[in-house]
Parts: sequence; C-alpha cells; structure tokens
Amino acid sequence: MRLIPRMLPALLLLLYLLGSPAHAGKWKQAFTKAVKDPDTWVPTAAAAAVAIGGYDTEISDWAVRRTPVFGSVESAKNASNRLRFASDVGMAATSFFLAHDADGDDGFKRRAAYTGVGYLGAIVGSGSTGSLKGLTHRQRPDGSNHRSFPSGHTSRAFAYAAFGHRSLRESDLPRPARASLRWGLTALATGTAWARVEAGVHYPTDVLFGAGLGNFAGVFVSELILGSETALQVSFNLDPGRPQVMLAWSF
Repeated sequence: MRLIPRMLPALLLLLYLLGSPAHAGKWKQAFTKAVKDPDTWVPTAAAAAVAIGGYDTEISDWAVRRTPVFGSVESAKNASNRLRFASDVGMAATSFFLAHDADGDDGFKRRAAYTGVGYLGAIVGSGSTGSLKGLTHRQRPDGSNHRSFPSGHTSRAFAYAAFGHRSLRESDLPRPARASLRWGLTALATGTAWARVEAGVHYPTDVLFGAGLGNFAGVFVSELILGSETALQVSFNLDPGRPQVMLAWSF
C-alpha cells in the first residue's frame, strides 16, 4: 500500500494519457523521444553490462573502502544530499535563460511554468523509483534496508538535469555558455550518483539505472507538456487568503 502514494502523480498522468485516444499520438511521441535519448539508454545499458559482468559488489566494495572522491563514507552521504539540492537549484535557474517568445514575452509566468514542468518530471521520476524500490526489495550494500534499487537521489538529479538541458537549448545564451552549463548540470547529477555508491548505500547498477530512469522521466514529461504542438499557460491568484498558482496545457 505504501507504493500508491509514491506512484500517485505518475499514475494519474499516465492513466489520463492512456485513457484518451486523442492523446495517444502525443504520448507515443514523448515516450519514443525519451527512450531514444542517449542519457536514457547509455546508463541503462551500462547498468546491464555491470550486472551481467558481475562487477556490482566489487565496485561497491572498492568505492566504500577507498572513498577516492569524497574521502569518507559520511562525507559521501552529505555530498549526495548537497549535490542533489544543487541539481534542483540549477534546473530552476536555467529557466531564467529562456529565449524570448515570438511576441517578445519572456516574463515571469513563462519561467515559472517551465520550472513547474521540471519539478513535475522529477516527481514522476521519484514516484517510479519509489515503486521499483518496493517491487525489487534489494538490500543496500550497507545492509540498512531493502530499498536499494534504483537510486532515488540519482533519478531525481538526472530528471533535473534533463529538464535543465531543454531550457538551455531554448535559451539565448552563446553556444559555449550553453555547453558549459549543460555539462555542469550533468556533473552535479553524476556526482550525486557516485556519492551514493561511495557512501555504501547503493550499488553501481542502482545509480546507473536511476540515471536512465530520471532522464527518461524528465524528457518524457517535458516533451509531453512543452512539445512544439503544446500550448502552456500559467496563471496566479495573489489573494492573501487563498493564493494559487495554476499550470495548464492543451494537447
């Protein structure tokens, strides 16, 4: 029963889309693009290679014993939280670089709408991750519990990175600046993933699959809502007694 609250956002979205024939084409397009994205299939394929090769435990043991990047297990745990938070902030910040609309409107509403979609992608990724944790029931390397596969920290960080990459592609920034910021977001997500391994709370396959899943969620949701044929609108009610932010899109 604990899986239901974790998966509720993802289930509502997918049931809505799958239940309407009119949305099937849009869903298929978004799904296909997310699956074909290299940041989805490359880490997923790497996870399969590590699992087939039987290197999971060996790499995990080496990382915890040597802690080559963060220096200690405790430092790695703290770093994973900080880096994931930095990914969150980085994703939100990319919306401020969005290019002007055709009518010249690059105001707060559009930026807020894009950021909201980015968080929705992260929620879908986290919900899917939480469900898989309960289904696979894999014990963590440190034996603390049976919620190792896949890594929630990693899936969320890579979902943030995926949406940040989209915002940067639609920005007015020079190409070198876009590339630098893109690699910066990827580095934050990758650092989050490795910190979880070095902290002894995840195996390499946990974080590799989490990276692919998070990227898939970020690309899928952003393509679904912000695709070229999608109209996105955001409105605000600033009444102190009942403030509201409304995000709406049409397919």
